[in-house]
Amino acid sequence: YWDNHAYDDQVARISLGYKNKSFKTDGYVIPFLEKRRYGNHPYYTRAGVDLGISNWITPNLRLSANSTIAKKDYAYTERQGKDYQVGVGATYLLNNDTYFLGGLNYARDKVKHYAGSSSKRIGGYVGWGQTWGKNLNSRLIINHYHERFDGKHYIFTDRHRKDNVT
Repeated sequence: YWDNHAYDDQVARISLGYKNKSFKTDGYVIPFLEKRRYGNHPYYTRAGVDLGISNWITPNLRLSANSTIAKKDYAYTERQGKDYQVGVGATYLLNNDTYFLGGLNYARDKVKHYAGSSSKRIGGYVGWGQTWGKNLNSRLIINHYHERFDGKHYIFTDRHRKDNVT
């Protein structure tokens, strides 16, 4: 925020990995290191690996799968965590200019000894992409997920937090 830096949320990520592309199949393994700052203070360091594969099943249909596995170390606390996510998706080419896509995602964020910040998230997305002439592309994606936290909310301590986000 330009006028209230107490709420700034910054992430820096370094990654270097391997990606293989062929005519029908793409695959990658990309280790990463990530640092997050919140309110101009260190928040956590996260290290892990991104994995993915996609394959053209037919000339018009591509299926894909991806996942992330990571470990988090929170600054100024003894808290440590692990998170992972897995997703599957499909892209359908209607013609040379139009495509549709969709998929499902599942994520788990587990903070050791802190259930109020640990959660499970499940969701999905649908979208449409379009090429307009030679130099203009557009894509519209609608994403929805439901997140349920393992422990009681740190402010509203009488209930578990549940989020529905679109």
